[in-house]
Amino acid sequence: IGPMGNRIIESLCVRLRHLTDMVEDLTFKDVEYRVLTTLLKVACETSRGQNIATIRMTHQDIASMTGTVREVVSRIIARLKKEKVIIDSSVRGFTIDIRILLRLLSNK
Repeated sequence: IGPMGNRIIESLCVRLRHLTDMVEDLTFKDVEYRVLTTLLKVACETSRGQNIATIRMTHQDIASMTGTVREVVSRIIARLKKEKVIIDSSVRGFTIDIRILLRLLSNK
């Protein structure tokens, strides 16, 4: 196959794994869990090792990533504000306490 063929196969395997994980999440995990894990993933990517992360995403962005509708995400976000996971929010993003989010996820 050669080095180029190996890279193509490797890339396809990574994409297939991603799609398999996505189908598994949509099939077996509830919406709240999907929203929480999405927030955690994005927060960890942007936090640079800090406990507080600012995420630049709208409710619609999260809904699209989790396979749900914006209204459901808005209800979950409102509850996360009450539980102090979301410290601050604006139209285009959130400030999240990663420690509280992890604690909440560990109870699921």
